Amino acid sequence: MTKVSRFFKAIGRTLSAPFRWVFHKFMDKHDTVLEKKIRRELEISLSHELKTPLTSIFAYSELLIESLEKYGTKEDKESIKLIYRKSQELIRFIDNIINISILEINPQVLFSTKINLSNIIIEAVNRFRTFYEIGRDVSIATSIEPDLNVFGNDRFFQTVFFELLSNAYLYRKDKKPVVISLSAKMVLKKEKDKTIELCECVIADNGIGIRQSNLSRVFEKFFRAEEADTAQTSGLGMGLTLVKKILNFYNSTIEIKSDYGKGTTITIEFPLYR
Repeated sequence: MTKVSRFFKAIGRTLSAPFRWVFHKFMDKHDTVLEKKIRRELEISLSHELKTPLTSIFAYSELLIESLEKYGTKEDKESIKLIYRKSQELIRFIDNIINISILEINPQVLFSTKINLSNIIIEAVNRFRTFYEIGRDVSIATSIEPDLNVFGNDRFFQTVFFELLSNAYLYRKDKKPVVISLSAKMVLKKEKDKTIELCECVIADNGIGIRQSNLSRVFEKFFRAEEADTAQTSGLGMGLTLVKKILNFYNSTIEIKSDYGKGTTITIEFPLYR
């Protein structure tokens, strides 16, 4: 199965049966003749078309939440909040598709500069707490050295940490408190005949973990391991693919170690920028 076929299959998971039928019919006809660049441009175009109505739904649901805050019934509030959260999730999925396509077609368009990674990590943690309405059942311990400067794109680097925190939260054990730790510090690493300065970030969780047989595939586009079904999470299998592509573009590395049933530890190394 080609990547573009897997793309449409993944999109179909989030849409109703008529949409899935249209997508499959389209791919039956065009999958074998579309060139790689055209396929990627198609992904971007289709993603934008899907995102436009979703953005409207998201915006109006946000207004409805505010208007129902005082006078709406409990059922009305819960229904609107569900629409709000699900539209927000879909927009995030679509953004990931667009960003991956940008990195594959023309990553040079990204604006890159010296950025404070310490601040970006803190912003990502705050965004994560708000997005998932994190409560007392989730413990996040952070240890972040100040002023860790790297070269990159602030929006994309925030996405890296948001996606990794999201995975730590979503792939949790059923009815068990979630414990996530996130650290960032400067380290020295010997490379050939010189010593280089790196920013080392470690994210660890006590979730369901990843089977060793799946570890080598977690960065594949649209790959979703059976652990995703165990955790009953929705998604397209795009988050780690995007993370890997962003880090590769900025000469950074990521390593995943996991003990199935006990948790996962992810280590990222960014070159420090002086």
